[in-house]
Amino acid sequence: MLKNEDSILVFLKYYNSRCCFYDIKLVSKPGRRIYMSKGRLSIHYNSRSLSGFLIVSTPKGLVTNVDILLGNAPSGEVLLQVKV
Repeated sequence: MLKNEDSILVFLKYYNSRCCFYDIKLVSKPGRRIYMSKGRLSIHYNSRSLSGFLIVSTPKGLVTNVDILLGNAPSGEVLLQVKV
């Protein structure tokens, strides 16, 4: 995953010539920023445990919600929701 000034490039993994996700949704928008603390990410992860993950912009760069829940990164702005 790479981030430029005005775009995000996401590398997708394929399995048996099929993509392993079915939806990518933009969460934060210029007029409405969405920030989640570690507690809210935990609730989101537990309620939708196997349905996908979030891509979050933190001071340490772009990470997934799993990295934040494991304590490897601080919380931040939720950019994308990827449904698997």
